[in-house]
Amino acid sequence: VYSLACVLYEMLAGHPPFMGGNAQAILARHAVDPVPPLRTARATVSGAVEQVLRRALAKVPADRYATALEFAVALGGPVSSVALPATSKSAGLRVALGVGLVLAALGTGLALQRLWRQPPHAAAGAPAYAASVAVLPFETIGGGPEDEYFSDGMTDEIITQLAQIRDLKVISRTSVVALKGSHLTLSRIADTLGVDHVLEGSARRAGGRVRVNAQLIAAKTDAHLWAKTYERDLKDVFRVQEEIAADVSRALLASVQGLRPLSPGSRTEQPAAYDAYLRGTYWRQLRTRDGLLRAIEAFEEALAVDSAYAPAYAGLSSVLSLFVLYQYSGGPEPVSALARAIVLADRAIALDSSLAEGFAARGWALTNAGVSVDTAVRDLARAVALRPNSGQAHSFYVAALGDAGRDEDAVAEAQTATELDPLAPAFRIALSSAELGIRRYDVALREARRAGVLETAPLPVRIRFEGLALLLLGRPGECLTLDLGGQQPLKAMCLEALGRHREAAAVVDSLAAAVRAGRATWAVPEGLGMYYAWLGDVEGSLQWYGAAYRAVQPRFLRSGLFDRVRNNARFQAGIERLTERNRVRLEQAIALARTRRP
Repeated sequence: VYSLACVLYEMLAGHPPFMGGNAQAILARHAVDPVPPLRTARATVSGAVEQVLRRALAKVPADRYATALEFAVALGGPVSSVALPATSKSAGLRVALGVGLVLAALGTGLALQRLWRQPPHAAAGAPAYAASVAVLPFETIGGGPEDEYFSDGMTDEIITQLAQIRDLKVISRTSVVALKGSHLTLSRIADTLGVDHVLEGSARRAGGRVRVNAQLIAAKTDAHLWAKTYERDLKDVFRVQEEIAADVSRALLASVQGLRPLSPGSRTEQPAAYDAYLRGTYWRQLRTRDGLLRAIEAFEEALAVDSAYAPAYAGLSSVLSLFVLYQYSGGPEPVSALARAIVLADRAIALDSSLAEGFAARGWALTNAGVSVDTAVRDLARAVALRPNSGQAHSFYVAALGDAGRDEDAVAEAQTATELDPLAPAFRIALSSAELGIRRYDVALREARRAGVLETAPLPVRIRFEGLALLLLGRPGECLTLDLGGQQPLKAMCLEALGRHREAAAVVDSLAAAVRAGRATWAVPEGLGMYYAWLGDVEGSLQWYGAAYRAVQPRFLRSGLFDRVRNNARFQAGIERLTERNRVRLEQAIALARTRRP
């Protein structure tokens, strides 16, 4: 009812009821601000409609209409609690709104049932959660803002430990960090994240010691299930994290299965290595160019201090692959970056064969390289098995499953990732990608736009998927309103779709000249390969894919972007030839990377 009321408010006012500069601000206003008067934005709306909407947007669920149908009746039929307007025009508006709302409610329900339905074998194998918890960012005591990464890192490591337990739903890092400083009550935080329990606490480090206070709370009743203080030498911080995870799981579950202590390869006796590792995880989560470059530096610093620290190898591997995925400039060249990522992940797995992050990093690197799909699927399946409630592992798995042709499984994995981390823009982008590959362009657009609301800075890959979805929905004009500064091949495609052929040709000629002059980013040839495929130019497409670091990824080959060339025998043979060439080139780069220091 609340969601439908928000949609109706926006339809009438021209903007949502609550707005803000970022997702956290918007969530906070939904939770605490009164509903802005609708007639301030649109004076022609009747007082009766405004009153009905105000009730549907009540903060307390019990104060709202019990069902969407009751909401619709209040809008469209005679309701004793609402004074009916005198004019037939207003009454007609209310009837239309009521009927429309009923249809919207039914349509939304049916659409969601169809779009989100998982295949029977996936649903049967998905265990129901016995309990759920969100680990809120621990408060930093006694340190400055520069020390917040330590407390955030502690939070992340506890989440990672708990994510091993299949029966326990654990919200991943991005969503809990997004709510940091939102001033929402615990019950509203729990409701937003879809959990029943909240773990909160504080961390303080001083003089080589760490002191952590933690308390587990039943969010709906505000009852404290337990509270405990842990104090250790800083080098024993891993033991603190394990103890907290064990105490939380024992408090929530009758039987705890899957919780494993860290292996020696995932521990370090060097506080400086752990400190650098936490900084790396902090910067990696931002997904921005600067954040990923800082993460690379931090993980390399951790390995310089302790060359046997498996999580730092896995962390550095994943960052290199993310840098390639987001097509950022000014970093490592993609083939050498992905080769190094694979070697780093191999080292992480050799040091700790139970490290989910190691398998996830290797599978993710192979997926981004566009080769060895079967190996990527096996690695990522292993990562999910080791860490069943890791949103990132599920998110990485999406692309590999899509490339393997398991489209519905890919969508199911993306849904799981967004359930575990509902405020993570990267996981919405993964879902958008999966939907794009199976031609559900409206859903792909919706998820890309949701990611845009959640991101703290514009992410190029989100803009790309949003633009492609608009293009394939036949809305190229809207595509051109996006910030396509780094997506010039996409801009040319949208111009072509609008019949602005000269402008499109000028963009493409400029890009081709930049490639020849060595001024273009490495992502341009791949984009031009897609552009010519979109036009149906087989030779032009193969020429540019030949200059790219990878051929077209199979999951996108099945989308409408390649309808004009997909079944062309020359195109198929050319893509197969290029894929094999790229596989050999990657193997050579891996061999070279093994001869160098990680």
